[in-house]
Amino acid sequence: MMPALSILVALIWGVKGQNLSQELRDNITEFHRKLREGVQPNASNMMFVEYSVDLENYAIQWTANCSDSVPDYKMLPQDVQRVQEYAYNNVPNPVEILSEFASQKVHYNFTYNNCSKRCNDYKIVSHVCLGYPDIFI
Repeated sequence: MMPALSILVALIWGVKGQNLSQELRDNITEFHRKLREGVQPNASNMMFVEYSVDLENYAIQWTANCSDSVPDYKMLPQDVQRVQEYAYNNVPNPVEILSEFASQKVHYNFTYNNCSKRCNDYKIVSHVCLGYPDIFI
């Protein structure tokens, strides 16, 4: 079974009340695949991911009430991780947000599993294969 991938920007996109296009979903999945290929040291048993429209719909439903409250993680599948990003003035491109998370890689020290500056978003998004098979951002 392939792990699912739903991106945080589905939450942001949900504010506009629209699902992501299939092209954007494919771009998100491809970006994430490439990000995970660059994990050091190389992962020997990395699983493929597929985009989860069900998780995207969950995100859209959560944002429909325009609440800043955090969704109840107990309502999500056990192996789904949550990373949130808020935008109030415009709806950013999901791949741009992933790029921002990926740029945090320079602050991550694999040997000590710590960050010299903010890098937790990178750790969650890139290390899905290390104990977090699904991710909900």
